[in-house]
Amino acid sequence: PGCGFSTELRGVVGRIRARETLGPEQAPLGRPLCNATPPLATHGVAEVEVALPRLGPRPPPPPLPAIDLEWPGRSLRRCREHLGLSLRDAEERSRIRHVAAIEAERYSDLPPEPYLEAQVRSYAEVLGIRDAVLLAARFAQAARKTQPVPRRGLLARLRRAPSIDVLPPRAHS
Repeated sequence: PGCGFSTELRGVVGRIRARETLGPEQAPLGRPLCNATPPLATHGVAEVEVALPRLGPRPPPPPLPAIDLEWPGRSLRRCREHLGLSLRDAEERSRIRHVAAIEAERYSDLPPEPYLEAQVRSYAEVLGIRDAVLLAARFAQAARKTQPVPRRGLLARLRRAPSIDVLPPRAHS
């Protein structure tokens, strides 16, 4: 209770109470909280009002290039480059570590389909692409087409082969 922070905090609370009861014109100013430059005015408590610069309205972002649904990864890369983002910036903003593989459409280096579609949609939204859901669905569809056909066991392939009579068909009981 006797440290410098506590006494300064009590002084701030006292000035707030004085302004509430006496009004801002009659309340005592008190002393500055530190010996350096006067603090910023926060909630009308500090002694010196500091005017912060007013920022104008932000200019609208540049229009993105057209999206090519035949090559969704390349479209994502063109949009990222158009915005002036590096791969590292894109990974940090989207929190996706597969950005390079997504843009290169290296489907073998990407996570399974449900995760992949969500990550592509999230990445497209970070870039500001309006049709992010459509782009992600197209990307997942292209990934599905490149997946290898699941192999069946050797016995199943031998049974289907017409020229090999090595194994009899399964007996039903």
